[in-house]
Amino acid sequence: MHNLKSSNGEYSLSTFKIFIDSKDENEQLILNNQSTFFHEFIHFIHDLSTVFGLLNLANFCHNLTYSAKEIYKQKNGIINLPITNLPEERLTNRDLFSVYLGENNFLQNHQGIKGIDLIPNGLIKGFEELPIIEVSYRIGTSQVKKNFGTLAILESAAFLFEEHIFNTKNLPKFPYSSCIDISNFILGFTLPREILFLIIEISLMNTYPGLFFIDFLNEIKTWKKININEKFILNFFTHEIKFNGLFSEADYNHQSLLDNSVNHAITMFNIILDRKSFNNAADLIATKIQLLRAKRSKDFNFLGSLLSKSPIQALNSLDLLASEVGAPLVVNSTGKFFVISKNEVKDEVLLFAALGSVYETLVMGKKSCELYPICLNFKNELNPDNQCNSEPWERSKMEKLCYYSQLWKSYTFDKYQFK
Repeated sequence: MHNLKSSNGEYSLSTFKIFIDSKDENEQLILNNQSTFFHEFIHFIHDLSTVFGLLNLANFCHNLTYSAKEIYKQKNGIINLPITNLPEERLTNRDLFSVYLGENNFLQNHQGIKGIDLIPNGLIKGFEELPIIEVSYRIGTSQVKKNFGTLAILESAAFLFEEHIFNTKNLPKFPYSSCIDISNFILGFTLPREILFLIIEISLMNTYPGLFFIDFLNEIKTWKKININEKFILNFFTHEIKFNGLFSEADYNHQSLLDNSVNHAITMFNIILDRKSFNNAADLIATKIQLLRAKRSKDFNFLGSLLSKSPIQALNSLDLLASEVGAPLVVNSTGKFFVISKNEVKDEVLLFAALGSVYETLVMGKKSCELYPICLNFKNELNPDNQCNSEPWERSKMEKLCYYSQLWKSYTFDKYQFK
């Protein structure tokens, strides 16, 4: 599970939570922090409407289910966290996603790209030739190398909107300007932001967006400039590109790949939330995924086309989209939360945040619950204590109302001993 960070906010991939570093509450939390909210909202849309986002969701669910299977094998004794005794395919998948994601650690400034190298990882069994994309940036007389991948692409996409609508400046060049800089380096000129965003979204329809982004830019480099427009690119994308890879012989295109990813993600969420009290949560996320899938079918570039509008028109359109699709749980710096859509139910959106904490406990060994700051605002109902921040699985045995506890007990983990 990874977090995407902006200047004063954060989005939790796969668990649909936006954190805004502000003490504002309710509607004011969004109204006074619009640039942060809509930056993170773009991540939310990509989480639910792109092949990579949906594959990452499914992978999140798979990691949970396999961790649970390992726990159920234990007959007695104490189970060490995190759960590391996983099948080889899960470990391979973890390493693959590490390459796909790359890094998003900040690089404030640089004097341009010196080179882009594709370096075989050499470690992942059966995938030794899968390259790590290493971008070298000039810093004075030296250089700094960054692993470019999906995290940087997602941040670049959100920044294109933030810059266009709010004229945001002075964010770290990596990762926020990474796609702009790489595009300029490969092509030798600057693409219009709406065209660059379209290329980004096409790349996110692949299992390895970073590599596809580089390959596609090198393909575009061979085109006449007159062809570098939305209509030509979408036509090329629809009829010439077969997945996996740029021009492979695979017999499916992005539409079928996206459909498969939608179905797989929904199936996996139904599995991990296949409990009577959680059905509404599974239905909630399935509805959002299917709504966005319908939008992609009608107009693949429904999001990127907003960048051709004026800043105020683009903002109004994003606001309308947030009202239509709903948004993640939005939390401020004191743990106060806000649900943007009247159609959202508090219990369901908080449940996804709790799911993230259960995941962090099992897969990452994190000994705290990320809902603790929220629960402090409900002391009379939940009585949170320090155990929530040290052993939430033990705390869950006493507390019936907390969302972590509901999930933990639904998987019968309360019958096991952990440390």
